[in-house]
Parts: sequence; structure tokens; C-alpha cells
Amino acid sequence: MPGFMHEALRDLFLDNPPLAAQLLSERMHVPVPHFTEARTVTADLSQIVPVEFRADGVVLLEHGRPVFAIVLEVQLDERQRRRFVWPAYAGVVFAKYECPVCVLVVAPDARVAAWAREPVELGPGNVFRATVVGPDAVPKVVDPEEAKAFLGVALLSVFTWGHEDGAEAIAQATLAATAGLPPDCRRNGQRCMICWCAGRCRRPCWADWRRRWPSIRTGCARSTSSARRRRGS
Repeated sequence: MPGFMHEALRDLFLDNPPLAAQLLSERMHVPVPHFTEARTVTADLSQIVPVEFRADGVVLLEHGRPVFAIVLEVQLDERQRRRFVWPAYAGVVFAKYECPVCVLVVAPDARVAAWAREPVELGPGNVFRATVVGPDAVPKVVDPEEAKAFLGVALLSVFTWGHEDGAEAIAQATLAATAGLPPDCRRNGQRCMICWCAGRCRRPCWADWRRRWPSIRTGCARSTSSARRRRGS
């Protein structure tokens, strides 16, 4: 079963469908066609293939019709089986929506990101490559105005760099950006992500986050507290 860390990253993207397209175009320099709507659709890809394939999420970009599909996969460690499944995701989504497809793998760990970027040989002349968002594609957002304008990217920045030196500036910028959000933020994934990001930062900043978000669910608080204990902070 996916752990809290996996679910928080997944829900960050599913709660904000344009985020995947933004990362592709602005950070990965992948040409993304013009679209007027981004929405999540079913991640159960078992309708065509005889066994169940379930991605972490599928974001469909539309402009009157589907123009681009993004299959979202969160990868926190190396699991060789996933590399056999990703091409199937792309094929099924391509057949279902009849538009270009990108398998976007979010891998906060540099080692896992390098592994996920390796090409998958499908047979003579056929090679599959996932598009991987690793640490090198995630900016260190330290400007509160930038964090406010791109909150999803800012949260991903804290998640990716929250354990590094200088994490305080990144976390404080994102904290300032959340000032206008209600404490009972309806987006559960975003709320959990904020809590997890806070837990990855040093204790003084963690206190500020807890004051800002006192009503975050108990499960999130337990997970972040455990993470801090493991780091000895």
C-alpha cells in the first residue's frame, strides 16, 4: 500500500491538475499544446488490458477535445516492475483518448530519478522513455510572491529541498503563500502536503507551520513527527 509520503505527493498533483502541465512546459521544456481545461480522469487503466493497471493519476488537457494526456506516477524507490508497466500506461491512455501521452514520473530522490530516466527497450526499434521530474527540475522557491503565484511548485520545492541547508527560507516563503488559505482547506491532499513539508523542515519553522495549520488531521501530524524523530531534529 502507498505510504503517506507517496499519497501526499500524488494528491498534490491531483488536487491541482494544471501543475503537471506547468512542470512539463516550464521545467522539462516539453511542448504542451494549448488547452483550456485540465482535469483528472480515472486512473484505472484496466478496461483494455486484461489485468488491472492503475496509475497514480491521469490528467487530461482539453481544448474542446483531448489534446494531451499526462499519466502521473510517484516513484520514491527503485521498483523494476514499474518500468514494465509504464509503457502499458502510455499505450492504454493513447488508445482511450486518441491524443499524445506523457508518463510523468515524480522522483524526489536523485538516484531514483536517474534510474527512472533509463530507456525501456520494448523490442526491435521500439524504446520507451518516461519524463522524470527529479530534484534538478524543482526550483528552490524562496520568494513569497513566487510561492503565492505557484503554490503547487512551492510545496514541491519544500518537499524536495526541505532537508537541505537553506530549507528555512524555502519553507518560510511557502508558509507566507498559504496565509490566504482557510485552516480547514478543502483540498485534503494539499493540506497533508503542507503538513508533511513542515515536518521536513527544522523545528523553529515547524512551530510556525503548526500555528498556521492547527486543524490538520492527526495522521499527518503523526507522520511528520515520526519523520522528525528519525532525523533526530
